[in-house]
Amino acid sequence: MEPDGAEPASGPKQRLKTILQILRDGRMSVLDFLLQILRSDKADFVKHREQFFSNPSGKVIKLLDLIFRDKKGRMVPIPWMEQHATDLVIEKVVKETDGVKKALVWTTKSAAPDGLLTWDIGGAIGPLVTNQAPALGPVLQAAAKTKRARDKNKIKTSTAACSAIVTQLAKERSQHALYFAIPFALFFWTNGAPRQTIEALHKCGLGISFSSLTVLLHQLAGESLQRAARVISGPHALCWDNINIKTSIFAEQRGSAPGKSAVWNARARAKQATGLTFNDGARPTSDQRKAFHSQIRVHIINILLKFSKSFEEFERPDDPRLVHSDRRKMPDGHCTKQYPLRTSTIDESSTSGNVAATSGVYINQLKVNSEDIFNRAVPSTNDQSTNARIRAAKALRTKGTNPFTRIQFLQLGFGLLRLCMNLIWALLRAASTDYHAPLTALFQILDGAILNAWRIECGCPSLAAFASSNPSADDLVRIDDQAVQNHVSLPDQKPTKATRV
Repeated sequence: MEPDGAEPASGPKQRLKTILQILRDGRMSVLDFLLQILRSDKADFVKHREQFFSNPSGKVIKLLDLIFRDKKGRMVPIPWMEQHATDLVIEKVVKETDGVKKALVWTTKSAAPDGLLTWDIGGAIGPLVTNQAPALGPVLQAAAKTKRARDKNKIKTSTAACSAIVTQLAKERSQHALYFAIPFALFFWTNGAPRQTIEALHKCGLGISFSSLTVLLHQLAGESLQRAARVISGPHALCWDNINIKTSIFAEQRGSAPGKSAVWNARARAKQATGLTFNDGARPTSDQRKAFHSQIRVHIINILLKFSKSFEEFERPDDPRLVHSDRRKMPDGHCTKQYPLRTSTIDESSTSGNVAATSGVYINQLKVNSEDIFNRAVPSTNDQSTNARIRAAKALRTKGTNPFTRIQFLQLGFGLLRLCMNLIWALLRAASTDYHAPLTALFQILDGAILNAWRIECGCPSLAAFASSNPSADDLVRIDDQAVQNHVSLPDQKPTKATRV
């Protein structure tokens, strides 16, 4: 009878001891035993070798895992693995880049405006690298960052750079894998990169050659005209202006360039429109006046909180009166569709030039019959010079045969940028070629005047004392309205205090 807890004589442990004793008696270690079994020249052990390598129960993998879990054990196979790892990685990368190459196939003939408009390196290339290159991608990511950067830097990412490297490799394997090279070359061309730069990018596998780019641009121009021609049949807008093209060290003025065409239902509004009166069409309604004062209030409070150092630590009250309210809010993600046309050599700096520009767009480029736009109103927003010449053309062509030849179909609008620019010129009493510097200076003057109005109306010796009083939302709104009442000069009312905003 065996004592409690004792293993039977035929138990696994006892059998293992017996096997080890046999190996010792035969002057053979466990590794020597395995080597003899696994040697291919030992015909007596073929079945044992086949069973060992078939690994139905995963015991070989478990054996390797046990070796790697041991600190000393894992150091034994590493030198051997390093000898074969390069070949294994190369074999894996070759298979992955074959898949990436097929996924990135995009030639200059297949590139189209619709595809380019939706192209994005993060949304198009990133997931493709993750799915098609599960080994190559992580290797590049590891090479791009140090261990410290991977652990601590959570803002900077090397995903775009690694994705670009993968596309370079794919382009080297096939000149049809241009899914990255085509948009990248177009990006540099649109930003005025010289031919030498584009050729250098091509040599590095990041772009296409300049000659291929020229062919692609001609193709895209034709397809863009086709897209614009489909829009012309419905409601649309049209605007154009001259452009500056720098082909050498000298800047040259070229002819008019039709800029963009945007879509909205102008004709339907025109049918519903009634006579224009001051009370109904020009004077703001009560709701509009309230909305205007609400937006002005938020702007004035924002200037105090943004530019006064005393309010740097101030916690903004959570109050809807201190937030801009939505007015005619556009849908999320909405973007006006634009359809660029060909650049023209027509000189639009004259009345006849603007008439020719109109015919050049509709007749020559878009191949539209003038009779197709007899009863259509086309909004056209331009600078004041272009609008003045179009009005002059309308006055000269009153005896035209139809609304197109009389240019009556163009409904002119004033660009807000030009409106602001003219305001600056009027204040400076001179035309300035520098727009941004005077605009910044005027905003600084306005911000300073508004801060001074806060200082006067806050009821405290200084803005610092006002900030230390921790004003509530009601206090900010009350003082804001008081400042507007006392410091804003209306056309028919003099300010009640010396400060004028």
